[in-house]
Amino acid sequence: MLVIVESPTKAKKIQSFLGKGYTVKASLGHVRDLPPDEFAVSIEALEQGKFPFKFKVLAGKGRVVKELQRLASGELVLCASDPDREGEAIAWHLAQLLKEKAKEVKRIEFHEITKKALQEAVKRPREIDLNRVRAQFARRAIDRILGYLISPELSKELGKRGLSAGRVQSTALAEIVKREREIKEFVPKPYWVVEVELEKDGKKFRARTEKFWDKKEAQENLRFPTLLVIRADKRKKLEKPKAPFTASALQQEANRLFKWSPEYTMKVAQELFENGYITYHRSDSPRLSEEAVGFLRNLIPRLFGKDYLPAKPFVYKAKEGAQDAHEAIRPTKLTPEGAPENLKDRLTPQQLKLYTLIWKRTLASQMKEAVWNTQTVVLQNDRGVKFTAKGKTLVFEGWRKVYDAEVEEDGEGILPELRVGEKLPAKLRLKEDKTKPPARYTEGSLVKWLEKTGVGRPSTYASTVKTLKARKYVVVKGGKMVPTETAFRVIEFLEEKHPWILSPELTAQMEKQLDLVEQGKLDWRKPVLETVEKVRELLPLLSEERDDRPTEKQLEFARSLAEKLKKELPADVLLSKKKLSKWIDGAKRELAKEKANAPLSEKQVAVIEKHGDEKVREALLRGDYAYCRKWLDGFFRELKRSGRRKKK
Repeated sequence: MLVIVESPTKAKKIQSFLGKGYTVKASLGHVRDLPPDEFAVSIEALEQGKFPFKFKVLAGKGRVVKELQRLASGELVLCASDPDREGEAIAWHLAQLLKEKAKEVKRIEFHEITKKALQEAVKRPREIDLNRVRAQFARRAIDRILGYLISPELSKELGKRGLSAGRVQSTALAEIVKREREIKEFVPKPYWVVEVELEKDGKKFRARTEKFWDKKEAQENLRFPTLLVIRADKRKKLEKPKAPFTASALQQEANRLFKWSPEYTMKVAQELFENGYITYHRSDSPRLSEEAVGFLRNLIPRLFGKDYLPAKPFVYKAKEGAQDAHEAIRPTKLTPEGAPENLKDRLTPQQLKLYTLIWKRTLASQMKEAVWNTQTVVLQNDRGVKFTAKGKTLVFEGWRKVYDAEVEEDGEGILPELRVGEKLPAKLRLKEDKTKPPARYTEGSLVKWLEKTGVGRPSTYASTVKTLKARKYVVVKGGKMVPTETAFRVIEFLEEKHPWILSPELTAQMEKQLDLVEQGKLDWRKPVLETVEKVRELLPLLSEERDDRPTEKQLEFARSLAEKLKKELPADVLLSKKKLSKWIDGAKRELAKEKANAPLSEKQVAVIEKHGDEKVREALLRGDYAYCRKWLDGFFRELKRSGRRKKK
C-alpha cells in the first residue's frame, strides 16, 4: 500500500508508525499546477461550462511523479496530504497522475501525526472531496486572472516590473495605506484632565476627570478641593479563559510575545506538526475533541490541584465559515510526559518556545475562571464635574496561573472602603496631553484585521504578509508595518482603475462564496465568472504575445543577484525574458569574478607559503587571488589522488 504525504519529514514519521505493508513517500508539495509562463485558463471554456484549466507537471517534479507512478503500480494509493483545500487539490492532482497505474486511489485525513491517528485514518479511506477541490479551483482561477491581467497592467503603468495585485494582498495593502494616510493627515488636538490624589484610612488613591477640550474650563475645577462620593461599587468578576489557539490567534500571540512574523510562526508550527508534537497548525477552529478535554481534566488536578478544575469543561465554537472538522492547535500528548520541560532535548529553542506557548494556552483553556475584585468609585465636585477611580485585584489566579495574558481593564489595586455621601479633601493638578494618531499595524494586528473583516483565510494570512514584504510594499520598523512609496502608487492606481479589488466587503464576500462551493451549495464557476466580468476590458491582453515576458522565478533570481552585487536592476531588462537572461548571465560572471578575487584565508595563504612554487608565491604577493585559487584547487586534487594511490 502506497501512502503519499507532502513532506519528507512527515513521510519518515508516518512510516515509523505504519510499519511493514506500507510505503510512505513525499510528493514535496504540489506536483501539478498551472504553468508559470502561460495563462492556462480558457475563458471561453469557462463560459461554456467546460473544464478550463491546462495543468502541467511542475518543473523539477517529473522524477517525483515517475517514482510515485512506479510505486503505485497495482497498489492501493492513499493520498494523505494536508486536511484543507490545498491538500485536497494535491490529492486530486495525484489521483489524475496515478489512476492508470494504481489499483485504486483514495484519500485519508488526519489532524495529528500520532500512531493512533494514523492507524485510524488508514482504516477509513474515503473518496476525494470534489467540492473542496472545486473551491480550490475557483481560488486558483481568480488568482491567475488577477495575476495575469491586473498585475502586468500595474507594472506597465508604474514603470516598475515585479509588482502584483491580488484579492487579499491588495485589500490588506489598501488598509495599511489608509492607516498611514490617517497618520499623516492627523492633527494633534490638546486636551486637559484634572487628576486628584485622595486618602482615607492611610490609603492613597487617585481619580481623574474625563477630557476637557477647553483649558479654562478645566482650570475652573482646581478651585474645588473637596470631592463628594456619589457612587461606590464593588463587584466580583469571573474572567473566562482564552480559547485554545487557532492559526490566526497563534500568529497574533507569537507576534505580541516574541515579535515573530506570521510566516516564521507558521514555519516553526509546521515543524512541530510534522514531527508529531502538535495537531494541524493551519486550523481555524478552537474546538477540542472530547478525548483531549478528558486528558486535560485528568491532567489539571495533577499539576495544579482540584481547585483549578471547573465543574464542567469549557466549550469553544468555531466562527462562521471555519473548518470545524479541525481541532484547535494543541499538543498531541496531553499527559505529564508532554510537558515542555520533558522535551528540551528533542526540540530546538524556537520550537520549544512555541510549543510551550501552545501547551500553556491549551491547559489554560480548561482551567477555572480567574476571579477579580473590581471597585469603581465616582466622586463629584461642587460644579457637578465627576472624577472616577478604579481598583482591581486578583483574588484567584485560575487559568492565569499557567497563561500570561494581557489584563484588559485598568485599575490600581485595592481602593479604601468608601461610602456614598462621604466627603474627601483632594490634591488637584492639571495635566495636559494631546490626542494620538491611530497606531500603525503590526504583523499581528494586521492578521487580526484580516480575520475580523473576513479577508483571506487563516491558511493564507502568513503568505499575505510575506508577499507585502517581498514586493517591498511595506517595511517593518520597530515592529510596525510602514508602507513604501511604491505601496502608495499601487493603491492610487488601483483606486482609480480597479477599486473593487480593494473592498474588504467584496473580498470577504468572495471568501464566503468559496465556502459555499466547498459545501456543495454553489457552482465554482460563479465567483470566477464574476471576476472575469470585472476585468473583461483587459481580456484582449491575453491574446498578445507573452513569450518574452520574464517568469516570476527569473525576476526573483535577478533581484537576489542584484542585491549581492549591490546594484539596481535596469528597468529595460525587466520587461524582456531575453534581456533579463543576458543580464543574469553577466551578473553571474561578475559575482564569480568577485568571489575569485576575494582575499584568501589564513589557511590558504599558509598552504601556498609552505607548498607553492615561485609562480604562485608571486601571484600571492601581487594579489592575484584568482590564480592562487586555481593553483590551490589543483594542489588539493593531486593530494587526494596520491592519498588514494597509497591506500591501494
